[in-house]
Amino acid sequence: MLFVWADVVDRYPRGDRVVVVVYGGSTIIDPTWELRLVSGTGLATREWDLGCINPDTSSFSGVERGGPDGLWVSVSGQVVEIGLDGETGRPDSVISAGC
Repeated sequence: MLFVWADVVDRYPRGDRVVVVVYGGSTIIDPTWELRLVSGTGLATREWDLGCINPDTSSFSGVERGGPDGLWVSVSGQVVEIGLDGETGRPDSVISAGC
């Protein structure tokens, strides 16, 4: 899938060392939200893909911390739990909602 990057739409949770950055963009035809997990600071910053949501088929409501090693992502009225590796912060799964 070719994703055309656009602006940062939002960041969740705010004020934490681990944040999910939401980018608004498109796959040429359809608008999408691309979710990226960013952890750490400075030279220790790491970034991982958390998935893609197509607003034509799914809704995105936000992200909350699900304890020290997890995130809760609200997609189409359901909460998707994503585990995070305790050492690296790497997510154990990604979201694919209509992309």
